[in-house]
Amino acid sequence: MAKENDFGFYLKRKQSQDFCFVANKCLNCFLKKEIGEKEGLIKDIEGNILGKHHGLHFYTIGQRKGINLPNGPYFVADVDTESNVLIVTKEEKDLLSKEAFLSPYHFISGDKELKKEMKVQAKIRSQHILAKATLIPVDSDKIKISFNDPQRAITPGQFVVFYQDDVCLGSGKILTNKNNE
Repeated sequence: MAKENDFGFYLKRKQSQDFCFVANKCLNCFLKKEIGEKEGLIKDIEGNILGKHHGLHFYTIGQRKGINLPNGPYFVADVDTESNVLIVTKEEKDLLSKEAFLSPYHFISGDKELKKEMKVQAKIRSQHILAKATLIPVDSDKIKISFNDPQRAITPGQFVVFYQDDVCLGSGKILTNKNNE
């Protein structure tokens, strides 16, 4: 659309992928200064202790860089905020999930609640490719999204945006990608 309307400037401009207000683009420096460090254990998905981390806020699910463990590479598989444990894996397949629970969620149409299953396409992050999925009602303030194919690194706290064709229907905040919550 930008090209068709002679707004070529927007085609050349790189979109922000980080906190644009962070000086010198050092996100970890910003987090360390503003939040500090809170050391905890790094465990593999079997529960074996592999090392220590300096704060869960320095990591995101799917991350590979910055884990600093020997015999890697390792990927962040999960964060246990209650126990302050970073959970890692060597297997990228461990990052795949087919579903997530979303709350709160919002429909642009103004509908307050999903009453029945709905086929959609969805993105779990801005640069993600649209993926076929089904929205499933759970209760008045929670829905489940079930993807046809497993998605990599579905991350609690981020948002899923759902579409039908070229129409954005709404979004929901990812609570968990675990089936038992």
